[in-house]
Amino acid sequence: MVRRTLNVLLVVGVFTLAPGCQSGASMTGMTVLTKSKAAIAEVKHVSYHAEYGATGWLETRVPAVTGEVVMGPESRWDIARYRCDVAITSNGSDETLRFVSGSNGDIYYLIDPKTEMAHEDMDVAVLGSNGRDIQRVLMSALVSDDPYGHDLAPDSVELTGSRRIGGVDCYEIHVKSDSPPQLVWMVSKKDFLPRRITRTYPNRRDPEGEPGTTHLTVTSLVVNPSFKQNPFVLSVPQGFTKTDEF
Repeated sequence: MVRRTLNVLLVVGVFTLAPGCQSGASMTGMTVLTKSKAAIAEVKHVSYHAEYGATGWLETRVPAVTGEVVMGPESRWDIARYRCDVAITSNGSDETLRFVSGSNGDIYYLIDPKTEMAHEDMDVAVLGSNGRDIQRVLMSALVSDDPYGHDLAPDSVELTGSRRIGGVDCYEIHVKSDSPPQLVWMVSKKDFLPRRITRTYPNRRDPEGEPGTTHLTVTSLVVNPSFKQNPFVLSVPQGFTKTDEF
């Protein structure tokens, strides 16, 4: 009688666990991105460590960029609010360029430790010749109203596996497109916030050659951190000269 009772309990236990197993098995790429979009909607600000780099034929064209980043919601002009402290190293170069840059969604600024100048203007060109590389560390999806695009078709999104990014277990999501780049997102299984975006481009030098990729990886992510002062507004370091020239 006791053995029969135990067998019944075991069977009940199996059927109790089954729905959970089915839920995990039914997870799709579109489901992950939908959950991610909902999680991002709760984000006001983020801070993180960023690493940006390239592979293949793009490796010699795109620098490696690392830095500490703070991001906030886009302004009504669709300009990201951000502050980043970055180091830029071109392939094959021994020189590393360092800058602090930011924007309040209207005005941009650049602090150049080498020249001890603090540049500020509403024109993004104030960031200088390295402006594009500086902004490579910005993962705008983390604070965007439309992080993955509103026109994604379910058959264009595929869950292809799992990977660990900076100690975080992530879903690997491939987003197919008729035109480059092809995208791969790594989305945390815990908080559903993205940790890496990889873009793949066909080889412009040799159509038959290996493609090139760029990747932006986010680690040490903090959601809605507190600030002692507004990070998106220029604070001129002591001894630096402020200018609107560029």
